[in-house]
Amino acid sequence: MQELTAFDISNLVKESQILTGGKINNLYQTDSKNLYLQIYANQSKHLLRIISGKTFFMTKNRPEFPENLQRFCAYLRKYLLNARIREIVQIDYERIIKIAFETKNGIFELIAELFGKGNIMLASNNKILSVIEEQIWADRILKAGEIYSYPKREDSKEMFEKQEQKGSNITMNVLDEEFLKTVQPKAATAKEKEIQRIRVIIEKQAEQMEKAAKEMEINKNKGELIYKHYAEIKEKMSKADKKERTLKVILE
Repeated sequence: MQELTAFDISNLVKESQILTGGKINNLYQTDSKNLYLQIYANQSKHLLRIISGKTFFMTKNRPEFPENLQRFCAYLRKYLLNARIREIVQIDYERIIKIAFETKNGIFELIAELFGKGNIMLASNNKILSVIEEQIWADRILKAGEIYSYPKREDSKEMFEKQEQKGSNITMNVLDEEFLKTVQPKAATAKEKEIQRIRVIIEKQAEQMEKAAKEMEINKNKGELIYKHYAEIKEKMSKADKKERTLKVILE
């Protein structure tokens, strides 16, 4: 997947305006890069996927979500469940988007950096409340309690205009199809994990039983060998005993 330009991001932001006014029904996180927002907007259900450091788009491909809730996702659910999307905007001419939410506790912003290492964070009045990944850079810190700032480029507007002249063929459908080629591994359910645990136990028991069977076979062969030559061994032991008694008589 090629790296998206700021102009590509601006087109995706325009396409995402259908979600404005929508309600957040749920949020999911599959790993440190992928966040999913389940949204009800314009009498339809939508699933918005945000990939830290890369892009965002509405997807028709719903993955299996982990049963164990990750810290960042749990924090988002606490603040954003049932929230309304107030706006979705691009910050200046950067590859950064901001989704503002109206909640009973005020306005919150979900900020996603779609370049470099990337990051996703929840903020209020530009103060970071939680991040998907804490990062410390020379000129800024991304962690709870810090004021959010982004790396500004003096030529960002000029670069945007050049990209605009070249145009873009990036759409959410294109991205959805592109990322479908690299489907994330299905997260194991609790039942599947238990089955795997039992399978490991059974395999270990089978190994132990096989080892015990081999030892029994070896002992059995030894026993059969002794039984087969029992008469011969008995005769030799008898002769040895006689020799020992004869030797005692002579010595006496």
